[in-house]
Amino acid sequence: MVLTNKQLADLNDTKKNEGVYNVDPDYAKQHDNKPISQGSVISTSDGQKFKVIQTENGKGSGFQGMAVAPVSSQFLQGNLSQTVVVSAGTDPHHLNDLIGAGEGINGNSAQEKIAENFVRQVQKQVKNDNGQVVQLSGYSQSAYMLKVGANSHIPTTVFNGWFNYDTLTDDEKKFMDENSELFINFRHRDDEVVVIADHNGLNIERPDGATNTYDPFTSDKDRDKNLHAHGTVIWTDGTSHNIGDWKFDKYGFPVDDKGKILVKENQLSDPSYYKKKLKSGILSGSQKIALQTELARSVATRMRYESVIDQENYIRQIEALKRTREELENERIQKVLKSLGYTYGSLGEAKQIYFENAGNNRYDSEKYDKIIRNIKTYFEKKKDLAYKITNWVNQVEENDWKDRERFR
Repeated sequence: MVLTNKQLADLNDTKKNEGVYNVDPDYAKQHDNKPISQGSVISTSDGQKFKVIQTENGKGSGFQGMAVAPVSSQFLQGNLSQTVVVSAGTDPHHLNDLIGAGEGINGNSAQEKIAENFVRQVQKQVKNDNGQVVQLSGYSQSAYMLKVGANSHIPTTVFNGWFNYDTLTDDEKKFMDENSELFINFRHRDDEVVVIADHNGLNIERPDGATNTYDPFTSDKDRDKNLHAHGTVIWTDGTSHNIGDWKFDKYGFPVDDKGKILVKENQLSDPSYYKKKLKSGILSGSQKIALQTELARSVATRMRYESVIDQENYIRQIEALKRTREELENERIQKVLKSLGYTYGSLGEAKQIYFENAGNNRYDSEKYDKIIRNIKTYFEKKKDLAYKITNWVNQVEENDWKDRERFR
């Protein structure tokens, strides 16, 4: 199983017991949490358990990281084929953490190299058991995991990313450009902390290079361009830098204040990364099976996103038609009454006079509302189907991995 965004947020949370910050026993003690160490079993808010495979607590650098694998009835010690690495953001009470954040404004945090080495160690460890690292995540300063992911070719999701994209190498930029659907940086447009690092993408370089200007009406596309973010940022309204303030739907997808799922357009495109890998001709049988599973899961996720987008588009069209019909109805009523010599003080009074004489020959908004309810019901069923497909893929994957272990 690839973790949901909600599960990733839980593992990045600064306050929860399952948060990666608790790899530092001093931090855990200060926050009345249980320290996390290799062998620990932690749970996210949805009840999913994870076995901690490896941890790193760099007191000198301020880096904390952990590798976790989902636990199930078939994998009581964790499914190593679905290992995820999470890196902690900035602890404001830790001097070296603050230094790292400062380095991240114009360059790269020193913690990035430590994180890169940690991921390699985890990859080496789980590879011995036919495992693999399938996902990276971070929050705030540890958005440098985007660079680690681009370097290691591992899908990466970060929150409130404090990250300088100019630190990417040419090869990392190329991979991110070609596979930007694998990299997500959830950002608030008016993040009160990251504004210190990059003005939330509102910096626009003048042609003469003399100074920067600040334009609060900058589009999301231009924000992304200003940050050289390679299409990785998903923007939404908000000022909070607190990871606990992100909202999610019942499937673990982030949503805005109106409940709309936050999604990038390129996440609706063909999952070409997996397809290209499958066609490369350099994969073993087990690697092909693993990639085919990821491809199936990617298609199910795409189906989920498309359902959300299609539902919103159809409802928007019906509501527009409803408004147009109402406007035409009001215009017709006033025109008819005027031609008959009726006088009225307001549109409401005009409609009352008209319908008293017109009987049942009237516009009924409930018909449009019923259509909208039916649209929502249809797409909810489609989203549930996508969710069931994802769960089925996870189960098939677990069974396959168990069989491979049995015949090793």
